[in-house]
Amino acid sequence: MKKLLIGLVVLVSTNVIAQESKWYVGGELGSSKVDNSTPWIASSLVSQLGGTATATQNTSVGVARIFGGYKVNEMVDLELGYFQSGDINYRASGVSSGSVAYAAALDVSYSGFDYSVLLRPLTFNDTAKGFFLKFGGHRSQAETDLRITSGSVSLRASSKDSGSGTLYGLGYDFSFSKNMFGRASVTEYKKVAGISDNDGTVYSLGLGYKF
Repeated sequence: MKKLLIGLVVLVSTNVIAQESKWYVGGELGSSKVDNSTPWIASSLVSQLGGTATATQNTSVGVARIFGGYKVNEMVDLELGYFQSGDINYRASGVSSGSVAYAAALDVSYSGFDYSVLLRPLTFNDTAKGFFLKFGGHRSQAETDLRITSGSVSLRASSKDSGSGTLYGLGYDFSFSKNMFGRASVTEYKKVAGISDNDGTVYSLGLGYKF
């Protein structure tokens, strides 16, 4: 009887430990490179208004993401996340062919939800188990804010565009303790906000907690 009770305690304890390790949450901070559009912006303004024009922008943007997941087995995780980018700031100024000075500012940011399957190698090596491939999709939104000034005249307009796309990536989870883990990953988001050719690659580092 004593042996049976000890066996039941071990079995229940093992089952509780397994259940605790299936759910996890975490957060990531990263950045994404932004294509340099300043030559196109300046040439477009000159083409439309004549005169001269200059343009500037940031060529990288910060991205924050929170996530939660469920470990189906040693090879498969299911994960949901929410991401938010910082602003991409476009600035332009110039003088038209009619000697009218003007300035324009455009701020664009992205946010959305993503869902993915994380596939891990089937191996008994604990180090190798940290690697994963990610495949999934997202529903995201682009928010734009445009301001134009010329002399005493000022105009402002804003818009929101949303849509769906796919994602894929790879990464590595490394354990700090039984419950805490770190993550390094790179993820490619396709058709952000549903806009064709509007893709972004996010490089990120994060921390997670296993329940």
